[in-house]
Amino acid sequence: DGTTPLNLLDLSNIRAAEVIKGPSGSIYGAGNGGAISLNSQVLAQENRISTEYSAGSFGLNRFRLGLSQQIGAGGIEASFVTQKADGYRDHSAMDRKVFQLGSFFPVSEKQEIRTQLLISDLNYQIPGALNAAQLEADPTQARPGSVNQNSSISQQSVFASFGHLYRFSEKTSNNTTVYLNTNDFENPFILDYKKELGFGFGGRTRFTHDTQLGGKAFRLIAGGEYQTSLTDAQNFGNRAGVADTVRFSDKLRATQGFLFQQAEWDFTEKFIFTLGLSENFSNFEIDRQIDATGGPTGLQTRTFDPIVVPRVALNYGINSNSAIYGSVSSGFSPPTIDEVRTNEGSLNLDLEAEKGVNYEIGYRIGKGKLNLDVATYYFKLDQTITTFTNSQGVVLFRNAGSTDQKGIEAALDYAFVRNGQGFIQDLSFGTAYTGQFFTFKNYQKRADDFSGNALTGVPETTLVSRIDFRTKFGIYLNFTHQYVSELPLNDANTVYQDAYNLVNLKFGWAKTFAGKWDLEVFGGVDNLLDESYSLGNDLNPFGGRFYQPAPTRNWYGGVKVSFSF
Repeated sequence: DGTTPLNLLDLSNIRAAEVIKGPSGSIYGAGNGGAISLNSQVLAQENRISTEYSAGSFGLNRFRLGLSQQIGAGGIEASFVTQKADGYRDHSAMDRKVFQLGSFFPVSEKQEIRTQLLISDLNYQIPGALNAAQLEADPTQARPGSVNQNSSISQQSVFASFGHLYRFSEKTSNNTTVYLNTNDFENPFILDYKKELGFGFGGRTRFTHDTQLGGKAFRLIAGGEYQTSLTDAQNFGNRAGVADTVRFSDKLRATQGFLFQQAEWDFTEKFIFTLGLSENFSNFEIDRQIDATGGPTGLQTRTFDPIVVPRVALNYGINSNSAIYGSVSSGFSPPTIDEVRTNEGSLNLDLEAEKGVNYEIGYRIGKGKLNLDVATYYFKLDQTITTFTNSQGVVLFRNAGSTDQKGIEAALDYAFVRNGQGFIQDLSFGTAYTGQFFTFKNYQKRADDFSGNALTGVPETTLVSRIDFRTKFGIYLNFTHQYVSELPLNDANTVYQDAYNLVNLKFGWAKTFAGKWDLEVFGGVDNLLDESYSLGNDLNPFGGRFYQPAPTRNWYGGVKVSFSF
């Protein structure tokens, strides 16, 4: 349905995350902000059972049990994780249970099958945003009304997929995946009570062919993806945390799909050329069954015209260790159904899709212990969708004309010691700078002209630094410092969140015994400097309720044990 609830996952469900920056339409379809590829655990080459327990401040308790089992040339991996916490603020407890089962089976030299099943049961309370006076008086308090109305979310979801890889030859292959998901969502809020029951399915296929063009390596990639979701959604009155009389009821359908083609050509020893195209379409239907206010009922639809988004990239290898690269790409992001159909019952069918063009150039070097990557970009986005909150506290959406987004990104990693034989076996340092100089280019709301203002909710500077340290005796330490500059909380740029420094520290000891047992004991502290800051600020809220206070200094510790058999 256009949304991705990442909080359904436990961190252990993700082995690695790859971020593709900027418009990524050549392979992943509609999208201006890029794409995030989350990879689950790679199937182990041995039979292993593992368990983990940790506890910490504000009532944190987490337990995990995992199993890896080889079956012939393939195998399965399963894990169950439960996590609970009372929360830093009043009415901010959470309870999450996640079960994951993955399998991999090579059917033959030409075929592989992969399956994935994820079941998540998530419940958490919503304390709500505070204004400046409430924040100063007591940052741990909940917004008035949140407790009495049991403002919270209960969400049970199932995700399942079946993947098939077929190698036609050494040069040609196909990878196809079909998937489905179900979602049972319940959200009591201060002013209403929302229930949704949804089902979705989709599929993706990708063909890859490696050949030569002009005597140089040439790769062709082509495929498509289609997905649709069906949702029964009802909004009720909220009487002391219990659903009351129905206010409106809808049957929702969201569909999106795209075809993609990409060519990659090493036309000289130093130049790599990439050309990508995708053809995108999307539409949604809102069939209003009940409207207690007397408003119109019936089917309303919105279809976005098919659009072609290209991407052109060129990489020049200066030598075996360094390269210069550049790209021009366009993007297209239609609004999600949650942005069109809001909690107070209105249907914003005039909300336009965001369209943008990104220009980027960068330089990277990787030589032994040193890695450096620097990039600068200019992203011009039209029909930018921004948020605001009405007097009832309902988040609404609107197009804000065009925005200019200029940025610089730089990352440096250096390993002082790597796989050393002395007391210190690993010692590395890394830092990443992000400069985001984003402004409204053309944005007028009634009599107010915000053109030239900084883009709401975006800090100009973010700097993240880390130090990782490990000894031959298994003692390790991870230190992270994050600096975030002040950021505007409203379109008028009259209210800002102050800059803050967030320091996290983790330390522990890990050892292998008898070649079969692994033991790790760890501890850590988040927000070591005890900074007062807010995460997930409400932007342009009614009544000045900007702030979602983050936890103060908090500690945690735990133990991991695993056995190979």
